[in-house]
Amino acid sequence: MYVAYTMPWFNVEGASVTPAFSSSSAKNSVLNTDVNLSAFNLRLNYAF
Repeated sequence: MYVAYTMPWFNVEGASVTPAFSSSSAKNSVLNTDVNLSAFNLRLNYAF
């Protein structure tokens, strides 16, 4: 799962910030283990 939303960065023309959240899970059938990972990203965008 990946969720992101872009919004303006203060009132600066051409600048935006994008917070994002991702989550994944996997099962290793050989070792019989489960892996669950989550992450938060913050992207700063600026158009010249």
